[in-house]
Amino acid sequence: MKAFQSIKRVFTEKVELNVPVLLICFVISCFIYYVYRTQTLRDDAFSVNLEIRSSNGIVAAGPYRETVQVIVRGSPQDVSKLSAEDFTAYLNLDFATKKGVCDFPVLLELTPRAMEIISLQTKCSPSHIKLEVEEEASAFVPVEPLYSGKPADGYELKSVSVEPPQVEITGARSLVLAKSSFQTKKMSIDGALGDFITDTGLNDKPFSFTYSEDVFRVKFEIVPVKVSRKIDVVKVSLANVPPSLDVVAQTDSIPVTIYGNMLDVEKFVPAPGTVVADCSKVSGAGRFDVPVTITVPPQFSLTGEVVKKVPVTFNTKPVADENKSSAEEPANDEAGEASAQ
Repeated sequence: MKAFQSIKRVFTEKVELNVPVLLICFVISCFIYYVYRTQTLRDDAFSVNLEIRSSNGIVAAGPYRETVQVIVRGSPQDVSKLSAEDFTAYLNLDFATKKGVCDFPVLLELTPRAMEIISLQTKCSPSHIKLEVEEEASAFVPVEPLYSGKPADGYELKSVSVEPPQVEITGARSLVLAKSSFQTKKMSIDGALGDFITDTGLNDKPFSFTYSEDVFRVKFEIVPVKVSRKIDVVKVSLANVPPSLDVVAQTDSIPVTIYGNMLDVEKFVPAPGTVVADCSKVSGAGRFDVPVTITVPPQFSLTGEVVKKVPVTFNTKPVADENKSSAEEPANDEAGEASAQ
């Protein structure tokens, strides 16, 4: 017993005499442990998309950041197994009950793989986000096509349509009511030679809304340009002139105006027989208004002032000429017989 007390007394005296040394040793030990821990742990950061969750009819009414940084600390072996897909960052708007600006904590969900790492430390940067919120509303908003360029020469855009013509959006009431229309992504019709259909999305798509449609079908109706062209001189041909009559005066040409596709109209050259005056109903000498037939290819139509009749003057062929011709024919026959003999 005396030996134990003696040892205790000596130990107490030594400790009392070396308290500063012991304190220094303790501090050094803590520092060494801290250095060891920091050297054996690894820090890493992942950029994670920020979600907005709400089940009480309250939604975000203002802009907010789309991503946050998730900072993790753990052993190098554990941290190396993780990726951004192991974390889900979100704001829970159920904490808000009315319109206003609230400071929401950034909450974090881990996948089962990340939760198995017991020593894993996580935090979000920033840890809180101020967000303006208000009641949710929905509305149908028209979608307008956005395009550039022009069709090929000789063609024009007749119409353009979008299907569906509207999109239903859901979001903060003030933002929904302020949205009057959407435009599609820009499309080109440059050099188009006919109708075509293309699928596209919205050009400006704020993430503060949810949308009933993502894809819109746009139909462009491209048609040939229609023009009219006046051809001032088109030759008039006479048909069915009675053999007993001579034409002494006629209208040599008339103007014709055609209508059709611009490219075809520009290249059209009237062929002989395009304009024909029918003289079959002329009964004798004199001046007659003879009916005219104008024939053009089927891709054209006549337009403007169309000439229906042209004046033609006829004379009766001289009778003497006919008798002379009759007398000459027997003489020619006799001469032919004499030559044959």
